[in-house]
Amino acid sequence: MIWLARIFFFFLAVYFSYGLVAWMFERALLYPADKTYAPPPAGFDEIRITCATGAETLSWLLLPTDPSAPVVLHFHGNGSSLNNQAYLYQQFVGEGWGVMGVTYPGYSGASGKPNERDNVACGLAAFDRLATDVSPGRIVLYGKSLGTGIAVQVAAQRKAAALVLDAPYSAVADVAAGRYYLPAHLVMRDKYMSREHIKKVQEPLLWLHGQADQVIPVRFGQRLYDAANEPKVFRVFKAGSHYNLYGLGALDTLRAFVEANTD
Repeated sequence: MIWLARIFFFFLAVYFSYGLVAWMFERALLYPADKTYAPPPAGFDEIRITCATGAETLSWLLLPTDPSAPVVLHFHGNGSSLNNQAYLYQQFVGEGWGVMGVTYPGYSGASGKPNERDNVACGLAAFDRLATDVSPGRIVLYGKSLGTGIAVQVAAQRKAAALVLDAPYSAVADVAAGRYYLPAHLVMRDKYMSREHIKKVQEPLLWLHGQADQVIPVRFGQRLYDAANEPKVFRVFKAGSHYNLYGLGALDTLRAFVEANTD
């Protein structure tokens, strides 16, 4: 029996070491920040905002020519930046909407280092800045991937017209636990517990998810959807991955949703 105990404690030590390494490198893995600064596209204003925690966010803002048109407040994914989301912002502009693209501390030329506390604080600061130009009834919160966790927390603390979640998760810790077989809820600092925050959200909700998404499998989006209040719509794209939904009709779905839920 002694050899069984030795084997048990050996694997326990290996598992503990694995968890310790994951804890040490959590933020490096979660935030592969694109630090490259790029100027905004023509027509967009660049806005730097100091957030309540002292962190800084950088935003690109283009208000619509129609003063009654909606404005999308967009939070990108963890591997993205303002610059590589410019194509999406132009699609929104093509709909006649305004756009405010928000990045995180340490991304796209913003100072600081990303973490959940600062990212959410900067999301709230961006909303408050946009609300000085646009009535909240015209603001559509939009989160992509990691950004869904920020958008959910902003929607839980501010009143917007609607909330759009593109490839969302129930919690980052849930995804990590499923992928790496770790007690992620114990070792992660930035858990992004969207399934708890979503209970406070009263805005109309739209989910966009690819059935073939390998980055955030659709079951994590479904778990979040199940925890959310009505009204809510879940649109799953059968051929959709993490990246291709706008080639499969997501813009049409988004357009109908925005038109139905903004002033």
